[in-house]
Amino acid sequence: MQRLVVKNALPQLAQETAEPVPLGEIAEQLPPEARDDMAHLEKRVQIERSGDVNIDSLLLARMAAEGDFREDYVRFPLANTGADRDRALEVIERAIEAMGGMKRLLAIREMSAMVWIEANLKELEKETPLWQGGVALTVIPVPPYLYPVATWHYEGLGDRAVFKKERYKVEISFDPAVPNPSYVSKNPNLQRRIFEELFNDRWRRYRGNLPPGLAAARHRGEAVRWHFIDRFMGEGVALDYLGQERRRDGTCYEVVLVDDRKFGHYFEALFDCRTALLAVTREKLTPQEEQWFRQANPKVKPPTWVTAYARYQEVQGVLTPHRWKRGQGRNTISVYLQWAYNGAELSTAEPVR
Repeated sequence: MQRLVVKNALPQLAQETAEPVPLGEIAEQLPPEARDDMAHLEKRVQIERSGDVNIDSLLLARMAAEGDFREDYVRFPLANTGADRDRALEVIERAIEAMGGMKRLLAIREMSAMVWIEANLKELEKETPLWQGGVALTVIPVPPYLYPVATWHYEGLGDRAVFKKERYKVEISFDPAVPNPSYVSKNPNLQRRIFEELFNDRWRRYRGNLPPGLAAARHRGEAVRWHFIDRFMGEGVALDYLGQERRRDGTCYEVVLVDDRKFGHYFEALFDCRTALLAVTREKLTPQEEQWFRQANPKVKPPTWVTAYARYQEVQGVLTPHRWKRGQGRNTISVYLQWAYNGAELSTAEPVR
């Protein structure tokens, strides 16, 4: 079943029956400022599939209109239609319900995060000289600790998307009445570097081995596809159901292939069969991109980023993963995220591990 959400649709449209309706007839009932968008949609749909479009999600348009929110989650008929795509969409919709429901997710118009990295370093400490003129250095393991590194802010969709990543500056207190947190005396340079490589600019190091423009498109896509619904149901996103995957511990996952044809992202999303929540993503290159990559540099293995999502906690009625663990090659790092939606105050308190 094809899904289409129309920008600025009038609330009364959502009360009509979900019969096949030509886009031209819908456009006549829309405000003048929305008709150009509808004309563009009609042209694209005619190119990709002949005939009328069955609109089965006008309820979402009604939510958008009542919330004074310009809805941009538009689903086009793409090549992988059929039972596998329908099953994939069912997995996504089940995850949306588990997170809090479509209405609550659509109410998220912007979000911010305080980012902490999990560090586990070894430090050198000077001891009493064991021999004349010499100093023995003992390696002392440091228990894992959290260190604040950045703030993220996302808002808007598509061309209106705004994405700000700012380095967090740790402030030192010189007031005896205000003690410094324990992490102030530490400086996890190695983990900070890995964080930068995996989360801030992971495409730059590979841009010479990728088709022209692909690295820039995917980098931009990370700024645009910040919303869960847009990531899985946005314009130009194709879905395919790959079946179930079971781990040795018995954990079961529903595996969905996500092919973002607008920004180039290509990844497998694993949803927990029991909770329905997103548990893991495996992001990689398409088979054609891998071939290009190997030809450009035969000695380098095409990259795959594996990200695990855990510690789901409720934020303004929406279950949100507060811990991400990402690995690529030999680099792996865990980040703890404190989320705030729709302009709420962002907490800077150290999260609980």
